[in-house]
Amino acid sequence: VALLSDPRRVTVEEVKLRQVCSPIATGVHDSSINCSPEAEPLFSRPPLEVTLRVGGEPLAIFVNHFKSKRGGEMETAPRRLAQARHVHDLVRSYLAHDPQAGIIVLGDFNDFNLSVVWQQLQEGGVLYDAVQMVSAQERYSYIFDGASQLVDGILVSPALVHRIAHAAISHVNA
Repeated sequence: VALLSDPRRVTVEEVKLRQVCSPIATGVHDSSINCSPEAEPLFSRPPLEVTLRVGGEPLAIFVNHFKSKRGGEMETAPRRLAQARHVHDLVRSYLAHDPQAGIIVLGDFNDFNLSVVWQQLQEGGVLYDAVQMVSAQERYSYIFDGASQLVDGILVSPALVHRIAHAAISHVNA
C-alpha cells in the first residue's frame, strides 16, 4: 500500500505500518512484529498510517488493502472482519484524543460496501462512507464476471463529512 502526495501542498509528518498480531491463522510472516506463539500477523499488507498537513491543517490517512476472498468468501471473512476491527480501533483511538480529528480511511477492502466489514468500519459513527454520495448506478469500482461491484472505498471521520463537496468514481479499466 502507498500514498502519493504533492510536497508543494502536503507536509508529511509521520509514516508507519500498523501491523497487529491475531489468533487467526494467516500464514503471514512479518519480521517487523513479534507475535506470541499462538498468534500471527493479521495483515499481509499492513495498513499504512500517514499523518500530514494539507494547507497547514492536520490529517491522518489510513491506506488499506484487506485480505482477498481467494480461498472462499466464508473462509476469508473472519480475517477481513478482524482487519476492519483493527482499523476501526485505530480511528476510535484518534477520535478519543481529538473528536474533531480529520481522518480518511481508504483502500481496497475486498468486501462489499454493505457488508459486515463495512459496518464494522463505521460502527459507532466513527466513519462515514463518502462513496454513498455517488449515485447508485455509478457506485462500483470494478466488474467481476459481468457484475458491477464496489470493494474499494473512502471513509471519513465526522469532522470531514461536511467538507465533501462532490464524490465520483473513475471507471478507468473497471
